[in-house]
Amino acid sequence: MREVLEKLVEGESLSKEEALVVFEKMAQGELSESVCGGILCALRMRGEKAEELGALAEVMLKKAHTLNPQTRPLIDIVGTGGDKVKTLNISTLSALICAAAGLKVAKHGNRAVSGLLGSADLLERLGLKIESPPSFTKRCIEEIGFGFLFAPLYHPILANVAKVRRELGIGTIFNFLGPLINPALPEKLLIGAPTLEGARIIAEALRLLGREGFVIHGLEGLDEVSPQGETLL
Repeated sequence: MREVLEKLVEGESLSKEEALVVFEKMAQGELSESVCGGILCALRMRGEKAEELGALAEVMLKKAHTLNPQTRPLIDIVGTGGDKVKTLNISTLSALICAAAGLKVAKHGNRAVSGLLGSADLLERLGLKIESPPSFTKRCIEEIGFGFLFAPLYHPILANVAKVRRELGIGTIFNFLGPLINPALPEKLLIGAPTLEGARIIAEALRLLGREGFVIHGLEGLDEVSPQGETLL
């Protein structure tokens, strides 16, 4: 991994093959915490690239516990979090409204990163058992049009980098990852990004992965549509 670190420190990009190898080892817990942290910091300092984000998403989806509802097409409305603004979790409420309107929603999410409530926190307070087994979630999507996929249940290998990410205490490439690794593989996505550059990276990663969706960024620094300012789509 020394060659990879030197390449990143010099500001160079990793090839897709290099990125796949790095993230495979990271996901499997085969890298020491110091090397893992060094790579994540070097990526952050140089600036994350769409090709590398796409490679990380490929690795995570390959190792995820998948969910395959028979009802299609599916949608997901999701923000990355990390916008430093304590706003209402509008993506989850929007997803519920879409389901009530007849769309089939596979909502993938986790606990709060930056807001007052993450999607898991909000739904849990509304009475949903967020750690319900996949069979129950699949049935919910098929029968009532809404199911919640709690990220740690479907991506257990995230635990291999959780400690490093927590100790670093800064945003990393993993902060952009969640919207791209919904295990139900919804056909349509609406993704909120916390920065203009983040929106561009996620949009390009979607294209590289052959996925369809819209990426939005509220120019006041929101990972959602701004109710009082301009929004990039």
